[in-house]
Amino acid sequence: MIKQYKLNDGTVRYSYIAYVGTDPITGKEKRVRKSGFKTQKEARIAESKLLLKVEHDGFFDKPDRITFEEVYKIWL
Repeated sequence: MIKQYKLNDGTVRYSYIAYVGTDPITGKEKRVRKSGFKTQKEARIAESKLLLKVEHDGFFDKPDRITFEEVYKIWL
């Protein structure tokens, strides 16, 4: 979803909010929000790239946390 907003100096910028899936751990919906695009077309292109990446690579999430013990075992 593309939205338009105004900065304090009056310039217009665009942002998007995209649904990228359900978090398997919490079961909550995961959304990504990006802003600061100068044109609506730039925002739409960035949103499309994100959605294609999610579709191709799977769920868009931060890397899993690794424990100290796992790091220790790798290091040895």
